[in-house]
Amino acid sequence: MAGRGEYQWILTTEDGKQYQGKTRGGETLPLPAKLPEGYHSLTLTQEGERWHCRTIVAPARCYEPQPLKEGKKLWGTCVQLYTLRSEKNWGDRRFWRSAGHAAGNRPPRRVVYWP
Repeated sequence: MAGRGEYQWILTTEDGKQYQGKTRGGETLPLPAKLPEGYHSLTLTQEGERWHCRTIVAPARCYEPQPLKEGKKLWGTCVQLYTLRSEKNWGDRRFWRSAGHAAGNRPPRRVVYWP
C-alpha cells in the first residue's frame, strides 16, 4: 500500500458484517481470507482522512449450464442490435429501445442481449 504511517481499515461486506485492522504504508493490506462472494466496501482512515473503494469477490468460475459440463453442445442465435439499421436508425444504438421485440415467442427461455 502506498503512503506513510499507520492506517486503519474497515471492510464491510454486502450483508453488513465488518472486519477491521491496521496496516502501514509500504505494506500489504491483510484482508480476511474467506470473504463471501459479492460487492464489499473498504474504507481506509488516517489522521481524519478517509478513502473508500469497492472490493469485489468473484466466484472461481462463471456459471456453466449442465449440458456443457457433460460435454454436450448448445446453440443459439446472436444479433448485435447496435449493428441493425433502418431508414430512421443508422446504428446509433437507438434500436436498443426495441430490444424487447427480439425476445421471440419463448420469453421464459434465456435470452442474452449484448449491449
